[in-house]
Amino acid sequence: MSIQNLTLSNRRPHFRTTLILPLLLGSTMLGGVATPAFANEPADSQPTAYSFDEIVVTSRRREERLQDIPDSVTAFSSAAIEAADVRQINDVISMVPNISIIEAQDPGLALISIRGVGQERNGEPPVAIVIDGVQMSAADRVNQELYDIERIEVLKGPQGALYGRNAIAGAIVIETVKPDNELAGFIEGRYANGKEVAAVAALRGPIIEDKLFFSLSGNAKSFDGVIENVTLRKPPLTTSGQTVGDPIKVDFADEANLRGRLILHATESLTFDLRASYSDFDGGASYYIPLPPGEPNNTSVPVQNDELGFAQRRLEEYSLKMDYDTDAFSVTSVTAYSITDFEFHEDLEWQPISLFGVDQARYSRSWSQELRITSASDQRLRWMAGVYYLDLHRTTDTMFLLNIDSDDTLDLSIPTVGTVENNISYAAFGQLNYDATEKLELTLALRYDRDRRKQDDHILGNQEKATFDLLQPKFSAAYRWSDSFMTYITAGRGFRSGGFNAPGPVFPLVFKAEKTTNFEIGLKSNFFDNRVLVNAAAFYTKYKNMQQFSLVQSLQGLFNVDNADILGFELEVAAKPTQNLQIDASLGLLDSEIKNFTSTLETAPGVVLVAPGNVIGNQVPRMYGWSTRLGAQYVLPVTAEWELVGRADFTAQGNNYWHVDNLDKEKDRHILDLSLTFQNDSLSVTAYANNVTNHKYSAEFFAQEWLALLTDIRYPGVPRRYGVRVKYNF
Repeated sequence: MSIQNLTLSNRRPHFRTTLILPLLLGSTMLGGVATPAFANEPADSQPTAYSFDEIVVTSRRREERLQDIPDSVTAFSSAAIEAADVRQINDVISMVPNISIIEAQDPGLALISIRGVGQERNGEPPVAIVIDGVQMSAADRVNQELYDIERIEVLKGPQGALYGRNAIAGAIVIETVKPDNELAGFIEGRYANGKEVAAVAALRGPIIEDKLFFSLSGNAKSFDGVIENVTLRKPPLTTSGQTVGDPIKVDFADEANLRGRLILHATESLTFDLRASYSDFDGGASYYIPLPPGEPNNTSVPVQNDELGFAQRRLEEYSLKMDYDTDAFSVTSVTAYSITDFEFHEDLEWQPISLFGVDQARYSRSWSQELRITSASDQRLRWMAGVYYLDLHRTTDTMFLLNIDSDDTLDLSIPTVGTVENNISYAAFGQLNYDATEKLELTLALRYDRDRRKQDDHILGNQEKATFDLLQPKFSAAYRWSDSFMTYITAGRGFRSGGFNAPGPVFPLVFKAEKTTNFEIGLKSNFFDNRVLVNAAAFYTKYKNMQQFSLVQSLQGLFNVDNADILGFELEVAAKPTQNLQIDASLGLLDSEIKNFTSTLETAPGVVLVAPGNVIGNQVPRMYGWSTRLGAQYVLPVTAEWELVGRADFTAQGNNYWHVDNLDKEKDRHILDLSLTFQNDSLSVTAYANNVTNHKYSAEFFAQEWLALLTDIRYPGVPRRYGVRVKYNF
């Protein structure tokens, strides 16, 4: 499914009904292809002055018109990104149906879920993140600041044939603005509640005209926070026996990023693209809130722990992309190296008493190499083939802290996790696109991934080895009934590696690799001279060895759910009724059922956490059964040079269970964002408010049985944020 140039953006008894409904909706829409309204639409119709612009994307590793791709793809142009004030991946995710993200605990945690296939702690991501043709090697890089962006593409469904083992749910492709012969850039400043002060700047242009180009960008942010801790206060703490110090904010952050890029056209055929980036973050973390058991939607309890959680993260990334183009084919080489250095501290009882805590340090480095050859696009049979290699080294050290006395003289530090991982991944892939007729395109893709993993535990002296591999085929057929209407079907397999848990009595030492089989049928269409876009898809996923996470008595691990089925439907609509008004909307529906579970996990001898009897027939957790979005933007000309742009975005989602036992259900979320911009060609001033109604929700929740503690815990979602930003383009 795709939308062009958008500024978009009860349990088992109901399963059979909701399974059938999306198929009926999809079949009804697909049945319309035989009607004269679609079949007779003129091929040479010209867009009006206020039709949607076409977007050319690279989702299939070659430039193609977005509406021609037989896959579920949502793309956002630079104008859409600017209008929606997209600053991080989570801003993009909120604008796409059937996608969600959990951001909690620390800045390195961003658990993305697409169509019910999500990421778990300590596991591999289900989504490939690709920036300027370079794939991220680790999930802790997902939530970096985004700026100077040309285009963002979101692909849903297994994309392993092109993007590898960690694209079992989809891929997010980001293209930054390329430098050229024009010297250009921007400066932006922002001030928001919580005393947030931020600045972003970018400069790009030629060093040697037509030959060598540069791009340099960076940002800095200081944020005091908006979520209060009622226990910790700033001095002075008391005056005449009264507590007067202001509560300390727990979501504070200081962040700086710097990125550079050089593009050299060595010859007419050979291009070098060198990128480097550095990111430094220091901020609040792990401010979970204890709740009475059985109250997952209690949002009245404040943050109250007596130790301030904090996190520090340093990221470095370097890459070199080389392209050699001929009339018949192109050869691309991508070499990448990255470093992640991360530390965080957490108050583990989350209450105003000093008993337990945890310190963790993580370090990883990786380098990857991809080599692919791609045929020219202007031919009936198009092809691509390539190989990929990844070498990932990661260390994790976790220390459990026990406070025995009040003056800290008898504190204990107990190492609980000390692992060194060395992972080697190999892959070979290829794709064929064939125009069987002028209207019918057939696509066949194939990828083989092999992951060789080794983990050394330097606390217990254990060493574990495992290899995970899978052949992942994908097939699609697309039929273009007219220039403005296309239908397609796809079938493909997805793969995500397994791994190791720390030795212990609760979790298996090795958790299995995930596999999915996905079937999809969809349509892409536009009407009224490209002023109305309607795209839809229905899909069915068979999910094997679904990975799930639990944290039990300072131990943490993953286990597998044998089989689950997921059925879904997606609809995206955008319209420009007038030159000044744009409306966009989306709907996502998901239904799921755990079909088989053969394990039994015990938190203590005889104390069962999960067993087949309380899992089979349940819904897949952390998956929203429905999600919807409605956006509107109106442009009011003020003078010949200036205009006023008003924008409103409303998102809602619901029917989410937090755990596989389905005992704790999240209440529905409703978020309203508003903005008003006064702008001309070079200068813009924007006032904005996000989560205008200050809707309280949980970003994450754990029930007490999944912690083996006395309370449930929740992580508060982002409250109301408002501010002003000024941007100058030159």
